[in-house]
Amino acid sequence: MSQLKDHSMFNSRMQFLIFPSTTMLILIYVLSFLHDITLTAVDKVEHLLKLADEYQTKSVFDVCANLLKNIMARSEEEAIRILFLANTTDMARQDDRLNITRITCYDYVKNMALQKIMEKEDFKNLEQNVRENVLVKRIEKLEELVKKVHPKVNELAEFCVTLCLESSKHCKKITRCPVHYNSEKRAEWPLLTCTVCEKMIRQLDSLSMSSTSSRSKQTGAFPMG
Repeated sequence: MSQLKDHSMFNSRMQFLIFPSTTMLILIYVLSFLHDITLTAVDKVEHLLKLADEYQTKSVFDVCANLLKNIMARSEEEAIRILFLANTTDMARQDDRLNITRITCYDYVKNMALQKIMEKEDFKNLEQNVRENVLVKRIEKLEELVKKVHPKVNELAEFCVTLCLESSKHCKKITRCPVHYNSEKRAEWPLLTCTVCEKMIRQLDSLSMSSTSSRSKQTGAFPMG
């Protein structure tokens, strides 16, 4: 009787060894590539994340989450890839540990050209709200740049208008605004709100283009070499 019991226990253990659980199979797969934490390894995470989500295997998901959390994006292309992985399953989207990873990826992507972002397959496969977040970050970056550059452009345009109005050669070609550019005072930057001042800018632009065209023709008439 004891021999039969031992034989039954042996068969049960052998079945466990021969037919391991799904979780064990996934863990073995995880361990097989953890020694090579590269972009190639990161690509494998997508498959593991989907398996972990499908079977609700938290231990496997934890390994993937820690891997994504510890790998910092080193390029724009990697950033989009990692951002996709950090949002690819319900478990990933709901895990707060990946928030820092997502923020880091957004910081990379917001500096990319829009066309380059739109061409990436991983971007196309993102959830709509994540794609919108990427574009919002991009817009915020552009607005920040405009706020820095806009005042300097305004000052430069005002300076150019003033120079032309004081030039005997160009002053007659620009219609002086009687309110903001009279003979006694200079504008406090009304150029974007006053239609006459706006017309002055267009006339200045026309003069600039004519001058550039004239220089180009002169250069063409006397080719170098």
